[in-house]
Amino acid sequence: MKHLPIFTLEAIPEPEKLPAVAAKFITRHDNEVGYLLKLEGYYRGDQAILDRVKDADLSNNRLVCNHAKYIADFTASYLIGEPVVYTADFDITALTDALKAADAATQDIDLAHHGAIFGRSYELIYLDENAELKLARISPINGFVVYDDTVEQRPHFSVQYYPTFDDNGQLLGYKGTISTDTYIQDITLTSPRGIKNIGEPIPHYFGKVPLDEIYNNAERMGDFENVMSLIDAYNTLQSDRVND
Repeated sequence: MKHLPIFTLEAIPEPEKLPAVAAKFITRHDNEVGYLLKLEGYYRGDQAILDRVKDADLSNNRLVCNHAKYIADFTASYLIGEPVVYTADFDITALTDALKAADAATQDIDLAHHGAIFGRSYELIYLDENAELKLARISPINGFVVYDDTVEQRPHFSVQYYPTFDDNGQLLGYKGTISTDTYIQDITLTSPRGIKNIGEPIPHYFGKVPLDEIYNNAERMGDFENVMSLIDAYNTLQSDRVND
């Protein structure tokens, strides 16, 4: 079990320096992606028993009893099986109508699901071409938030990024978007460290970093993360029973 870091920075850099700083955090995040992919793999059934090797003359059944998926699906459904209801002592019809139009109820289920797997989930708030409120789930594999280094951990900026490949499947670099509380900016990297292109900052007017990180718990742990060794042991036990 690995503890994923929380990215912090004392102060947000000047806009002209932010892309270089963001590129360094992309490198740090990219170093953690392997573990996030492991968690996603366990949920999908790609578990350690499948890599077991034995001598050719020995039975080697490799059964996956996917308790990771069962746990994540169960806890996410228990948490958010009923849609969130918003109430206030003043009229919030405009807010609830906007959330309904953005299908926030479905989005909440997706976020709970990611939280159960990764220990954290990310929700992007944006406006479409018609200036309508939209919500999107961003995988923790492809995004992160950088906070200040105080106990309040106020968001400085967020990054969404994804790898790009050539026709032969070779990594070309990364495309990403930096978001602060006032603007968004596209960047292109030749690698996690090398900046190729920097777009112009575009104001977004939300007044906050538009990528929200939602913790599954204080430790940012997924719901099956601390029993992965038990899942492995159970898979081994059941596989060996079939072997016998």
